[in-house]
Amino acid sequence: MSNRPLGSNDLGAKGESRFREICADAGLVCNQSNRDMTGWDFLVEFPFEKHTKTTLDKRPTPISCHFQIKTMWSDRSSFKMRLSSAERLAKELKPAFVLVFKINKQKEFIEAYLIHVLDKYLYKILERLRLEHSQKTGTSINKKLISFTAGQVGTRIELNGESLRDAVIQACGPDQHLYAKRKKEQLEELGFGAQPFEMQATLHAGSRESLIDVFLGRKSVRVSNVKGFESRFDIKLPLPEFIGSGTMTITPNSIETCTIDLVEQPLTRPVRFFGEIFVVPELISGKEPLFVIKNNIFELRYSRLAGMKLFIDGAVLSSALLTPTEWHNFLLLSLSLSKGRQSSD
Repeated sequence: MSNRPLGSNDLGAKGESRFREICADAGLVCNQSNRDMTGWDFLVEFPFEKHTKTTLDKRPTPISCHFQIKTMWSDRSSFKMRLSSAERLAKELKPAFVLVFKINKQKEFIEAYLIHVLDKYLYKILERLRLEHSQKTGTSINKKLISFTAGQVGTRIELNGESLRDAVIQACGPDQHLYAKRKKEQLEELGFGAQPFEMQATLHAGSRESLIDVFLGRKSVRVSNVKGFESRFDIKLPLPEFIGSGTMTITPNSIETCTIDLVEQPLTRPVRFFGEIFVVPELISGKEPLFVIKNNIFELRYSRLAGMKLFIDGAVLSSALLTPTEWHNFLLLSLSLSKGRQSSD
């Protein structure tokens, strides 16, 4: 065996030659890319299943996947690839893999690691792409490198076709349409937290009471200097389509439903109402949180300092369709609160 040292091109050619041999042993069709600008070195096609319980027109789509081949010396643990190549592997809905070969000083293949561009590997690529965009270097990612440690993100396989074929089948699963759907979902959802969007705006409410009405959805408010932001991988970027001014209406979500039982005198039958509970945070309401119970005809607002207050929208009340009993109960509630003689649950 020649002792001539191998350069990076020779090392790469050696790995690609071995990969073609392994694919041939496994009965896989291996098509090499003619130009090293697509992010992948080989397109590997699996054959159709010969023996299947279904008819030919219904047998499943065979696996078709992209491979990039990396070959490195055994004393190295990590490898680098162009970020632009990593992006192409990440954005391709077909299964995509990086196969890492390790060779010893005798130029013998001793290890192989199969890296599936999904889950944590896909996460790392998308995170890096967003970071580069935030640093305004997105147009030059072909000059950027991303590093991976094969033993940490890859699965070690035997240096033969059977091991490669079985590992790819296990990674891709039996349904390639479901695989594409899964990868599409990860491309759209990885890195987002529970509340990925943020909006900043100047609200022209006029008063705190008016601001509370806006928060409770009772009125709209004019806004200016509107800015939207999206956080992904803990990197916040502006949303240009949200810049501007206009009118904003808030539709709040209740935190709980409740029952109000009004008892004017001990041992008397309670008057019952149903409603939803909303909380106006201290930032909006003032010195302490404001608890609001709303139903179709009135609001009860309560804070420790201000006590309980009944709010009635005349327009809503005049158009409300209530039974005589509901009108009777509402009048009892109004009288009771005005007199200060009530207890409620």
